[in-house]
Amino acid sequence: MQIPVLRSGEQITNLPAALGSLKETRLTAFLAYLMGLCPQPFTDLFLDESEKISRILIEYAEYDGRYDIVLEGIKTTTIIEAKTTFEQSRKQITKYISTLARRKGQHFKVVLLDVGSKASSYWMRDMRDELPPNCQIDFVSWNQVLAKLRWVLKSKYIRRLSPFAQGLAADIITHLKENAMVKEREGEIYVRDMSGRSVELFFRHRIYRSQPKFYNSAKGNLYFSPIFTHAANLSFAGHEYMNLRDGLSYIAKIRHLEIVPNKHMKEFLMDHDHPNAAEAAKFSLKGAKHKTLLVLLLDRPHRLFLTPLTKTKLNIHGATGSRSFTLDRLLTAAESGR
Repeated sequence: MQIPVLRSGEQITNLPAALGSLKETRLTAFLAYLMGLCPQPFTDLFLDESEKISRILIEYAEYDGRYDIVLEGIKTTTIIEAKTTFEQSRKQITKYISTLARRKGQHFKVVLLDVGSKASSYWMRDMRDELPPNCQIDFVSWNQVLAKLRWVLKSKYIRRLSPFAQGLAADIITHLKENAMVKEREGEIYVRDMSGRSVELFFRHRIYRSQPKFYNSAKGNLYFSPIFTHAANLSFAGHEYMNLRDGLSYIAKIRHLEIVPNKHMKEFLMDHDHPNAAEAAKFSLKGAKHKTLLVLLLDRPHRLFLTPLTKTKLNIHGATGSRSFTLDRLLTAAESGR
């Protein structure tokens, strides 16, 4: 029988969590050790074709740089810089690349491992434009790592080779899930509270914007449906063509979802054939507190419910947060008597 293990009053469910608060260096150390036990699935993920890992270095420091994981290969040295948060620090990565550029005659590959850098084509393009000739860059998400960890769990060969590796893979998976770094199940309808200027952005420009950290919960959904609040009704009180009431009543198909740097907003909207890109970009950026935004491009909103679904019917108490619902769940809520 297992005995409960607690840290700061919270029960520990995996080995990484036993070490305390989430840190990139702890998680990447476990991942690097697992790579040493069973390199094949991770070679396919991080290295170029025909390349092999000869040695793995953890928290390797040189010059003025320190790298989370270094995979020494036959032709290329691969450096993995991981973040448990949404995306990397551009300043930090530029510094790493400048350091690597000094090492003439060697070829490097920098892999950015995080939740969302891969979600921004503009971020990737800007980074690649700054690379020296001896360096390439790649973007990997924790969801891709999750797929390889699952392969380790299912492999009969790994079970014979190292049962501990499978146990470690299972613990890393649990850790990724508990810290919302991966998304396993795709949703149908992405639901958020909406008020103020966001209401006009939704109806007039068919756009919803949010903080980049919500990318993981938004991706995979097919539709977007706002829950209008009392503030939304007040903000549109002077618009006769709108008759907004508290709750969820409108739905719009998500055409495209991406993380967009503010400086590329107009270009992004033009690339996706927005009919009024300049005005929509200007409106989208008003009051923006982040250098990048999560942007959902939407089709024309349709009224799904004549009587809006209240938060009570959806069993939401307080702020909605960032969540997904199935259509069946919304229809069931609409039929309830609450």
